[in-house]
Amino acid sequence: MRLRTGRARRIGLKLDRAIQRWISGLGIAIALGACAVVGAWVIGRTVSDRFIWSQYLAWIPTVLALPLAFVVLVLSSAVALMDEGADRLTPYARDRRRRARRIATGLRAIGWVGVAWMAWTLVASELNLGAKRVREAGPVGRVDSFTLVYWNLANWPSERATELVRVQKPTLAVLANVGYDLDREVLREKVGGDAELLEAGPFTLVAATPIVSWGITSLGFKGTRLNSEGESEAERIDPGRAMWIALDVGRVEGGVGGEARPLVVWILDLPSDVTLSRRAIAESTRRQLVAWQGTVFRRVPDDAEGTGRYRADTTLAMTGFPEPDVIVGDFNIPRGCWSLGVVTTGPGWTTRGAFEQAGLGYAATWPLKMPLWHIDQTFLAPWLCATKYRVVNPRTGLHWMQVVEFGAAE
Repeated sequence: MRLRTGRARRIGLKLDRAIQRWISGLGIAIALGACAVVGAWVIGRTVSDRFIWSQYLAWIPTVLALPLAFVVLVLSSAVALMDEGADRLTPYARDRRRRARRIATGLRAIGWVGVAWMAWTLVASELNLGAKRVREAGPVGRVDSFTLVYWNLANWPSERATELVRVQKPTLAVLANVGYDLDREVLREKVGGDAELLEAGPFTLVAATPIVSWGITSLGFKGTRLNSEGESEAERIDPGRAMWIALDVGRVEGGVGGEARPLVVWILDLPSDVTLSRRAIAESTRRQLVAWQGTVFRRVPDDAEGTGRYRADTTLAMTGFPEPDVIVGDFNIPRGCWSLGVVTTGPGWTTRGAFEQAGLGYAATWPLKMPLWHIDQTFLAPWLCATKYRVVNPRTGLHWMQVVEFGAAE
């Protein structure tokens, strides 16, 4: 009887030691998992999309990485509380377990520092809670408050599109990839009976002020459009497009000799192919727009119907897109990435993000049902400032709509 009892105790001790070793290893493994999540996020934030391998880390959404790392760290701490029973271990096993616990504790400490960094980034940058906001701004020429609406429909037809745009009361509405089912004339009439309609490439524009000139170019990338399976090879290619327009809003800053000059708006639709380097896209786009020598279309002087009739102007020698006052579009680059700074600055000019000036709270524009990335964005020249910035769920298409109100900085 005593023999059986002693044998059972030895088996129990061995089993208990095995369980303790397994718990110690599990604690380290879970802590390593938390550090992997934090490390990937930190590398993405610091290196950003300077390299093609790091751009995928830069795209890790903080709103996903933060709760995941937090839950894993809490689980690791819970496992550490189960790691008891040192009095039943041999001296060697106790030393080994002590080392394992120190390793797990160190990893958890690193993880909690990373979680704190994530939380600060979420509050200060992602939600933009600490930004100094401007409530009022001066007029932009003769426009008291300029309202810009941008929406990439991604070729998803919607009967509600015209009404969704109308209720925003835009000074300028830019719709990208609207497809064939949208009634453009109805859109123009809903925005305003005297509004001007312009269609060029993938862009449909409705402006409450005259568009005096414009130009457009293909960026020539060999990307493949998302969700294009089953289409022809030509239809699947996503080369990227860039357009500029000059709006007659009266006298704005920068006119030579105090003369009136138009407000220049750049519109970008960069490739969505995730295999393409965002740095290469941004640098190539900047080079092409600075060196652009395409056709300038000017408004026909006697066009009083607001139908957007233009003719090619061959008398104006022009190199490069004119210096922008506003840049808007689907960049397919998440907000905060390094490459955005490349494409939104140029020789002698710079712009600032409209969300950083006036945005508040969570703002992401893609995908529609669970937006994780803020890729549809607006940038303003320093003499302009945003007073309101919001994203609107259109409940159709693939992207959220962005609405920006801005004026002249005072």
